Amino acid sequence: VVLGPRDTGSTFYSFLRGEGEWDKRDDPANPNKGFRIRAETQATSRRIGADVSLASLRTSESYYIPLSSRLIWSHRSVQSAVRPFDGTEVVPLSQRIFLGGRDSLRGFSRYSVSPRGAQGDVVGGDTSIEYSSEFQYAFTENIRGAIFLDTGVSVLKQTGTFTGDALTLSWRDLRYSPGFGVRYKTPIGPIRLEFGFALDRQFG
Repeated sequence: VVLGPRDTGSTFYSFLRGEGEWDKRDDPANPNKGFRIRAETQATSRRIGADVSLASLRTSESYYIPLSSRLIWSHRSVQSAVRPFDGTEVVPLSQRIFLGGRDSLRGFSRYSVSPRGAQGDVVGGDTSIEYSSEFQYAFTENIRGAIFLDTGVSVLKQTGTFTGDALTLSWRDLRYSPGFGVRYKTPIGPIRLEFGFALDRQFG
């Protein structure tokens, strides 16, 4: 997983951050309709005392569409990119993008989806796309069932010394994870029990 000089030892960062959000959901904890659009950006630079110079942008969109009094269709997309500048050649390991786990591809282990080296080591990417589509059905006021399909990929644009498959932002390299689950509504958000499945298992 060592792609550049900052993938070993320690690295000091000094981030400037900004974010914006437009939230029209009827209930932020347990939404039934509406949408949420969010953008987050951050930068660190040698000019403000950091060891590296990086800039990143992450945008996300979530929509909740009631199809009947009990059935809701929700979908969410996320786009992320990290770029080095000012003499920094590759994104260090700690700032690279990994997918998998309960908040992205739910059928894959956490941080398991990204380019891999010749020995199967997860390298991480610097660009990613994710999409999730889900149908929720309200059995009672507090209990909902759900079926979903998650898809996404993390790729490397700045490869450094990496000689493996850096992957591409295309349907050919997307990973897919369908699944189902049940949620119990609480005032601070749902308690979730979900099962996801990896359709295209690969080595590692």
